[in-house]
Amino acid sequence: MFNFHDINVQTLTQFFETHPHSAGIFVYFICFLEALAVIGAFIPGTIAMPAIGFLIGLAVIPAGSTVMWAILGALTGDILSYFIGVYFQDRIHRIWPFTRWPTLLERSEKFFHKHGGKSVFIGRFVGPMRAMIPMIAGMFKMSVIRFLFVALLSALLWVISYMIPGALLGALSLELPAKLVTKFALWGLLVFAMLWVVVWLTQHFFRQIWQMIDYYIMQLWRFFQRHKKLHLITKFLSDPREADNHLQLMLTIMAIFFFTLFLWVLYQVLHPGILVDFGHSVYHLLSSLRFERLDHIFILTTFFGDVPLLMAVSVVIALWFLWKRQLYVAVHWLGILAFSGVVVASVKFLINSSRPGDISYAMHIPSFPSAHTVMSFSFYCFLAVIIARQLQGAKKYLVYIAAGILTVIIAFSRIYLGAHWLIDILGGILLGLTIVFVATVFYRRRHVVHLDVREFLLFVIGVSLVLWLAYSALFFEKQVKKYTLMWPKQVIAFNELIKGNEAKTPLYRLNRLGSPIEAFNVIYVGNLTEISQALLQHGWEPQPIQLDLQNILKSFSKTSVVSHLTIFPQLYQNRRVALLFTKETKREKEILILRLWSSGIDLKDSDFPLWIGTVEYHYSMPGIFSFKHPKGPHLFNGAAEFLSRHLEKNKFFLWKKHYPLAKQPPEMRELNWDGKLLIIKAKPIPTD
Repeated sequence: MFNFHDINVQTLTQFFETHPHSAGIFVYFICFLEALAVIGAFIPGTIAMPAIGFLIGLAVIPAGSTVMWAILGALTGDILSYFIGVYFQDRIHRIWPFTRWPTLLERSEKFFHKHGGKSVFIGRFVGPMRAMIPMIAGMFKMSVIRFLFVALLSALLWVISYMIPGALLGALSLELPAKLVTKFALWGLLVFAMLWVVVWLTQHFFRQIWQMIDYYIMQLWRFFQRHKKLHLITKFLSDPREADNHLQLMLTIMAIFFFTLFLWVLYQVLHPGILVDFGHSVYHLLSSLRFERLDHIFILTTFFGDVPLLMAVSVVIALWFLWKRQLYVAVHWLGILAFSGVVVASVKFLINSSRPGDISYAMHIPSFPSAHTVMSFSFYCFLAVIIARQLQGAKKYLVYIAAGILTVIIAFSRIYLGAHWLIDILGGILLGLTIVFVATVFYRRRHVVHLDVREFLLFVIGVSLVLWLAYSALFFEKQVKKYTLMWPKQVIAFNELIKGNEAKTPLYRLNRLGSPIEAFNVIYVGNLTEISQALLQHGWEPQPIQLDLQNILKSFSKTSVVSHLTIFPQLYQNRRVALLFTKETKREKEILILRLWSSGIDLKDSDFPLWIGTVEYHYSMPGIFSFKHPKGPHLFNGAAEFLSRHLEKNKFFLWKKHYPLAKQPPEMRELNWDGKLLIIKAKPIPTD
């Protein structure tokens, strides 16, 4: 029986190596069909292109030639579609399938009339339009030169932008242990497919699904109205002047639904399982992506959800409502915020969940749920409800979308800054939505509000920005220190390193998902200049450790085992590699890689810094335009001995220690480390 997990990425790699042109041909035809008139409307580009990018990130297929084949395929499909339009022109309306589905052609023609030549570029990124607009451009005799220029530019941007998410996910999977890469890859592709199905169903059937839900809610509402006892529910929920308002019942059901989900998340907090584990991986991933400027942006963003700021803005808005004699609105406005605060405080009092421990967080308030998230949803979403009640048509949905985007960004800032786990944010979102739906039901029981939306919006935005700027000026520096990542400081004596059987330094490095990825089998005490000079004399090659345009271009043109590392640099405690050298061995395509990181450990009896790192065997990565790819596991066995032979004894002291499998921490048993640790100390340079 076929098993989903029996598929192996290595098998796929070997197939493309055996048939070196198959990857390019496959990608060419996928992109060609994507752009071909009519047919392309049924090809799932939102799944196919990220999936191809995913294989690039996994180094299963080459990036450079794959991108070129994809662009060529998309451009060929556009050109053929263009000349189909030129040849048939107005007769195309009488050809199947347009006789069967005329709206497909009508929408494309309206789109082209609205945007003109720009539609060739814009349409590339608009679902079914991608396959129709080139043909329409031919029908309306758009200049060939102009069409080719716009089509080439749009194909280039489309290929790159659609492949990047998959490529990043594939590159991230290389951080996983080798035995999990295949499973991660397959589930990643499956998730892409499921997302495409969901998006496709939503696009094509949203109106029908919504009408069906609305119909059954209406029938349930009428059943309640006719029932002897249940009619009290409809009487309580509805405005007497709008007794047939079945939307109130839908809002009530939504509140119950989100509260049920909140209880499920709460259960996950009390009985940690897969959701908690996934949240830890997300925390480690986001921590690895942090840098100072982005920290500052998210600190300023998270201020919009700080409770003191929200309370200050809320009071000012409530006073404005009272000034405008909108007592009903003011009571509900202050009521939802007060109720949210009480609910959050009660849950935190009952559930004592710990926060992430890698930031200098002065507070010891329980983590679940995120107060920032609950209060932000209560504030901004209920504010959107008040405003949307005064609007008609699509404008009200724009208000909800704006509020949703802002609250989600605030919630994400809490995870990024390390203030909360993912499960705290999920709980906060669900609890916040529950409160908003309940408040909306009560608020909609009467409709006596007559606000000048423009005036109110300008007032709210003005007050919020003024108070936010003042709040930021007062607390920004303090919050920067508060959210700074902290790593444990350690002070040891050098003799403790070389004596005893207990490990005094970390034995392994975590990947970006918080799992052990490789063992530290090298410790170096000394300046990097000295060991670099020694390695250069024995044919070791320095590799770039910074992400910049020059190094990216080099990876396209030269053999480099670390070409994929420019996407996700190797980190230890969020520090980049300080030294990176490679050395070819006598075996074909086999090379040795040495990486050293700053350890964050101070020595009591030495002024030299202590560096911690790895030396291991890899198979070389061919040039990015090649069809050949790396294969084989990372190997530690014999790597430390190979390195030691290239360090002269007149320049370095060398010690060797051994940690057998029984003495290694359980979490690193899967790393296949031979337990051999090489300790290197630079000898003092003699002075005259």
